[in-house]
Amino acid sequence: MSDDQFQDRFDRAFRQRIPQDVAHSFTEQQRAAIRTAFGGEKWDGHALDLRGVLPLINWYFAFVAGPDNRKQRRLSFDDGPKPSLFGRLVTAVTMLVVLALLAVLLFS
Repeated sequence: MSDDQFQDRFDRAFRQRIPQDVAHSFTEQQRAAIRTAFGGEKWDGHALDLRGVLPLINWYFAFVAGPDNRKQRRLSFDDGPKPSLFGRLVTAVTMLVVLALLAVLLFS
């Protein structure tokens, strides 16, 4: 999704969710700041991008993977402790189990 498409989609959603008189009171600079704060994450261009709906239970799932391009921005927000190797392994195994269960549900 290009930046222009993302901006158009964001602006349409913004106008639909906020009362008309309030939405029109924002300047372009204010809308840009809101777009950056709340809509700045674009989920496109990932090396692996799996999305779908589980029809029996009507759940939406998304699994995306690729290089982490958010590191510079997150450095200022993420000053907490880093996960240990054990924590990373538990997370990886949990993700693999969930993916296996999803595959069984989708393809059985």
